Amino acid sequence: MKTRRVRGDGQPRPTGVPGFGPGTLTRVEGLNSNLNLNGDASPRVRPRVGEWAPADVPTTRRKRHQRVWTIVVAVLVLTVVVGFGTFAYFQLRGF
Repeated sequence: MKTRRVRGDGQPRPTGVPGFGPGTLTRVEGLNSNLNLNGDASPRVRPRVGEWAPADVPTTRRKRHQRVWTIVVAVLVLTVVVGFGTFAYFQLRGF
């Protein structure tokens, strides 16, 4: 285990967790993300890169709104399907 001298008292103290020194986590597959977000995507679907950020990429606010709209539409579709199922059930039962 590596040690480091503390300023002042001069006593060595351990640094970090044993077995997890610098460079040990780079060998573990999947812990470090690949910064190449394009990957194997074809050039037609890659976002254009502007001066400071990708161009024509949805903002976080737009993605959040889209997420909310998706949930609202899913709930409405589920309501319509259940309503129609209930209506069809009662029609078939003769109520």
